Amino acid sequence: MRSLFDLTWTEVEALDRGRTVALLPVGAVEAHGPHLPLGTDGVIARAMAEEGGRRLQEAGVETVILPSLHYTAAPFAASFPGTLSVRPKTVKALIGDLAAALLASGFRGLAIVNAHLDPTHLQCLEEAAAAAAQDGLVVAFPNLARRRWARLLTEEFKSGAC
Repeated sequence: MRSLFDLTWTEVEALDRGRTVALLPVGAVEAHGPHLPLGTDGVIARAMAEEGGRRLQEAGVETVILPSLHYTAAPFAASFPGTLSVRPKTVKALIGDLAAALLASGFRGLAIVNAHLDPTHLQCLEEAAAAAAQDGLVVAFPNLARRRWARLLTEEFKSGAC
């Protein structure tokens, strides 16, 4: 699995960037009960990106995993020590800037691989994805909180035990 973090600029230049999907793992630094680390969402998002990338490559789609985004809007968990929540406009601006940088580097496809389900955060991602699409990037953002995807979640996930 290729990680942008590990590639040189000449290796990126050699990619067929117009046909390579950039996978952006997105999590949060927030409380997940007393038993899990604050970076749980990031770990899950990275694993999802790796597995999704593997499956896409098996289907003949080239992928590259971007460095994970861990700072986002997390107002739901803001009262817990260690939660690092940023303003929604910061999240939208950052994803917008990343989308513009991908386009400037010749990439045409972005998949947002999200493991943080705070409603404010999800709205930020939806708005940022829509704006990036208007700018010419092909963006996939499967919102796991939507009914279609939520039906696939395990009981453990639905109960909040994870």
